[in-house]
Amino acid sequence: KLHRQISNLDEVVGDDLLSIISGVLRVNNVAINEQNFFRMVEISKKYNPDSIVATHNSNKEIFLASSLIHTTRNSSKQKVSYNIFNRQFLIAFDGNLNDRDELALKLEINLDNVSDSYLLLRAYLKWGQSFLKMIDGNFAFSIWDDHNKILILSKIYKIKAFFSANVSLSD
Repeated sequence: KLHRQISNLDEVVGDDLLSIISGVLRVNNVAINEQNFFRMVEISKKYNPDSIVATHNSNKEIFLASSLIHTTRNSSKQKVSYNIFNRQFLIAFDGNLNDRDELALKLEINLDNVSDSYLLLRAYLKWGQSFLKMIDGNFAFSIWDDHNKILILSKIYKIKAFFSANVSLSD
């Protein structure tokens, strides 16, 4: 079932697909079948990404992956796991922030070797869930705040598709 749904991506987005963000969140304490998640990530290889990074939190409540085509100078710096202020965050990010310099000033961060995904997380830490009002760019992302058990999904892309589904990956 999952393979059939993901295989149909070609019919929906055709050649326009650049990067894929994928993830699975455990619901109702049903264990995640890791093999199914990694099969989902494996399917993204047919789009020839420049990098594929997959991770999960410590108790395997959530698995996230980024299969990225590096289209900006910062895209190769993206990470999927950060520990900030002794809190774990997972992020899958594709896109770019247009206001990096202004955002870094507001966050009091030196931009040397800092990825857009890190800036996004720091904005979330400073402004909470209203952080999207403070940033400008073209992107899609998922953030897992492990401390608060919050999953944030957002797409601010004018031309890219964004799909989510509630499917069973436990089988």
